[in-house]
Amino acid sequence: MGLSLILTLAGHGIVWDSWEFYLGDCNLAFWLSGDVAQLDGATASIPWYGPDHADLGALSQQMPGNPVLLWPHEVWPVGATMSSLSKWLFHVKLGWLPLYEAHHLSPVGFALLFLSAVFWFVRRTLGRVQALAACLFLAAHPRLWAHMHNNFKDVPLLFVYTVCAGAFYVAIRDRRWRFALVSAVFWGLAMATKANALLLPFVLGPWFLIELAVSRGKDLDRRLIGALVAYPFIGLLTMFVLWPYLWLDFPVHVQDYVGSITKRGFEVEHEGHAWYRPLLYAVATCPLPMLGLALVGCAVRVRSALREKVCDPLLCLLLLWMCVPISRVVMPGAADFDVIRHWLEYLVPLAIFAGIGFVCLVDVLENRLRWGRYAVVGGSLCAVLAQPVFWIGQNQPNTLPYYNAIIGGLGGAQEKSLGCATDYWGGSYRTGMSWLNENAAEGAMLITGVAEHITLLASADPTVLREDVRPLYIGQLSEEKYAEVLTRYPGQIYLMYVTRAEWYHPAVRTPDAEVAPVFSVELDGGTAMKILQLK
Repeated sequence: MGLSLILTLAGHGIVWDSWEFYLGDCNLAFWLSGDVAQLDGATASIPWYGPDHADLGALSQQMPGNPVLLWPHEVWPVGATMSSLSKWLFHVKLGWLPLYEAHHLSPVGFALLFLSAVFWFVRRTLGRVQALAACLFLAAHPRLWAHMHNNFKDVPLLFVYTVCAGAFYVAIRDRRWRFALVSAVFWGLAMATKANALLLPFVLGPWFLIELAVSRGKDLDRRLIGALVAYPFIGLLTMFVLWPYLWLDFPVHVQDYVGSITKRGFEVEHEGHAWYRPLLYAVATCPLPMLGLALVGCAVRVRSALREKVCDPLLCLLLLWMCVPISRVVMPGAADFDVIRHWLEYLVPLAIFAGIGFVCLVDVLENRLRWGRYAVVGGSLCAVLAQPVFWIGQNQPNTLPYYNAIIGGLGGAQEKSLGCATDYWGGSYRTGMSWLNENAAEGAMLITGVAEHITLLASADPTVLREDVRPLYIGQLSEEKYAEVLTRYPGQIYLMYVTRAEWYHPAVRTPDAEVAPVFSVELDGGTAMKILQLK
């Protein structure tokens, strides 16, 4: 699995949030030097910036709306810092990888840790076959496969979130106080990775009360009780230690972050929000074999619990783990964009239920076919994974805009005007730049109509975009100045944009309607990205 991720790393581009790489460099420079001045993104002096490394700070100054400079208290440190650490080691020190591939090695590493954590938890609670199936279902989820290559925030969150929940389950079920301490530390890690971790108490808290009621508090020794009492303090302290920006001007930056949570959850909105939309996305973006087996697995556990009239602790945890993240975005007025990206953690219990359903399928086939257990397991895995794996192979590296046959693929999602039914994060620009590197004339100009900071960042790495291709940052140009540039520029001019219409620069709309693309990324009858030649 790790080899597959590494071998496919080169095709995956930087994404919308990659402007946070500079914050990661600032944090890493602080941890390496102890100089608090490095934490100020406006004035930091990163020691490895120079002839062999673009000045991402200078590039950041050219990006209106860059959160690193405007709202640094809203940018969590763990993902960006670990991405910078990966870059510092494999690009700056060893020179083994190009700039952004070295950055992206971090989410690949976290993806492997995440799958290992899932395997550990499921093997411990259910069995080896369920664990293997759950991990393979996660790895073969097309959207998650894409995230594993370049999502330096949500993939690390999946790892620390899974360890936190799994360790807490073991701590309470097996009365292991050390696991409670591990869970507390990983909750702090999760809070320093993304605010989704603030929902963990709403997963683990109700589950703990259910387990306490069923067991009537038996065998809760003093050490476990002490660990549980210390749990929130350990978690908050861990988050604070890992987030050096909060130390500065204390407690103002802490107050700024706390205030931003409400804005993130309820004020940030990019499109209309029907309450059922997240439920539709959860169904429409899941490969059908995984979805079907997950329904079977959930039904089997529910039926068993009802028939035996017992409270199934694992079932309760998995249902809370799956429903709480989705419930947040179902709430009236809750912000929800980027399809399932902001609540990917629901995929873990869904995959575990699919693993349970898979074993049910294996049991049925083994009884009917009279094959050996290993042969049935292997053959069944090949059968249920064939469709998503084939789809990934066919559409690699642009697998993020995956929709299943229920919705009609990306084309069906776009016909139904589903929100963000495109490559909403801009990773497909890497494919577009590869085309430009081969086809654009020397000195061609490149205009980016959505998330143009991605192209500006890409220009820092000649392995991504040819050095003679000139990005034009049009975000602050007047209409008259833009028209003048188009008229006077002597060379070829290309316009590249992902089909995220609500974010179109005004300069995109007319050519989008009138000019045929010279290159596009298309999947299942839909278009995710276009390149137009304007001149």
